[in-house]
Amino acid sequence: MKQNQEVYLYGIIPAQIGLVTDCEGVAHLKVYAIPVGGVSVLASYLENELEDLNLEDAVKHVKVLETLMKESAVIPIKFGTAIDSLESLKKLIVAKSDLLKKELQRLKGKYEVGVKAYWKKETVLAELKQRFRDHGSLLAKAESDPQAALELGQRVEAVVNEFRTKMEKTIHPYLSAITEDNTTGEMMSAEMLYNGSFLVNANQDEELKKRVEKTAHKYPELVEFHYTTWLPPYNFVKMNLSWRGKK
Repeated sequence: MKQNQEVYLYGIIPAQIGLVTDCEGVAHLKVYAIPVGGVSVLASYLENELEDLNLEDAVKHVKVLETLMKESAVIPIKFGTAIDSLESLKKLIVAKSDLLKKELQRLKGKYEVGVKAYWKKETVLAELKQRFRDHGSLLAKAESDPQAALELGQRVEAVVNEFRTKMEKTIHPYLSAITEDNTTGEMMSAEMLYNGSFLVNANQDEELKKRVEKTAHKYPELVEFHYTTWLPPYNFVKMNLSWRGKK
């Protein structure tokens, strides 16, 4: 391969070499494990300018990482990242080789689990009716009065924020107690009450799932939980990889 050839990046794994045959990369490209500085970079060689990537490509990017996670630790790289040449890639990896090896050792046998909770509309409506005697009249008025609609929205937001604070203060400590590392993220929609990410091994995954199920049974009228396992550990990479070149 040419040293000045552009390279699309998926992630970093312990040292191995060759074509990754179990999955297809973005834009139907082949995926290679390129050994550099005692680790290997999962990458595709770009012969031409990379077209705009789409949702299918995003799925393929994650699939590459998930496939390799079955065999080894993986440091995931953000979807859509490319570097201008193989030579630039090698310089960057060699400069951080020791840190990358330590990070791979720390992530060995671990992966990310996402736990999200969404409020149920009927629960918020019941809380509003209980808290505000004029809720029914304000609801009717809001259909034609912008000021009333604004006030109604503010009330909903206040109730939802109280639920969010309660979950972060009570539910998150309970879930995170048995995990390697954990974090909470921003709310991705108005309906979301909780957005937690956890670094786990297989045993912790099972225990975490049980705790989420217990929590869901405890608050069946309030929230609906979504549990997603076997995710690349994007939220738990401790080192900053600043990729120079094209992105």
